[in-house]
Amino acid sequence: MLEDVLAYCRTSINTLVLNGRRTCENIAANIPWYLRCAGIDELKNAHAGMPAIIVSAGPSLRKNMHLLREAKDKAIIIATQTMLRPLIDMGIEPHYVTSLDYHDICTRFLRICRRNF
Repeated sequence: MLEDVLAYCRTSINTLVLNGRRTCENIAANIPWYLRCAGIDELKNAHAGMPAIIVSAGPSLRKNMHLLREAKDKAIIIATQTMLRPLIDMGIEPHYVTSLDYHDICTRFLRICRRNF
């Protein structure tokens, strides 16, 4: 158990060290975009009173995926980027997609799906 904790700590520190610079570079490169955009205030109360469903990969999704079709017009669907393609393949277009990872592979999720919107 101690070995697992130490391996986790090593991985976390390595990730922080290796990704810290790139994260700062990405934030700095996006500053002009941040300044031009209206910000999150436009979403305030945009969906007041509506339930929201966050869709991310996991075992509960596999057994409940069929329920999303019924909910697609009754709730706000927020998907992780890895779930965008499976949702589109099911005919469900999420209202929002989160993209928190800056890695190049993550942009492929969005490029693949861009043609569908």
